[in-house]
Amino acid sequence: MGGITWKLLRRVRANIYLVGNVTQRYRATPGSIEFFLSCGGMSTRMCNDTLAAVGAVRALGYHAHFLNVSAGGNAQGNRTRIGCVGHPSFISHREMAAIGEPVIRKAMGWEGQMHGQLKP
Repeated sequence: MGGITWKLLRRVRANIYLVGNVTQRYRATPGSIEFFLSCGGMSTRMCNDTLAAVGAVRALGYHAHFLNVSAGGNAQGNRTRIGCVGHPSFISHREMAAIGEPVIRKAMGWEGQMHGQLKP
């Protein structure tokens, strides 16, 4: 990661506010909700900032997970992955879901459960 910039600090702060506001809105306590901060659907440009935000959120006692789906998104420049106006296509969404599913299953303790058997 490069040096700390004002832009990076603003992005990290925005994620801290998001996690704090969601926790407060649901009257939860820090660490009682699993947060997945992701990057890479359309670009890898924000991945380092997102990773920094995960570290900052964790330092405050929240459960945060970094979810990098750039390998499944259209960030790789593959034309079959690009949908309308540069957004990810259905192919990209399927690939990003395949990348994210094991990360989410592990964090939630859902490993070994089949689709439709997930219990929150």
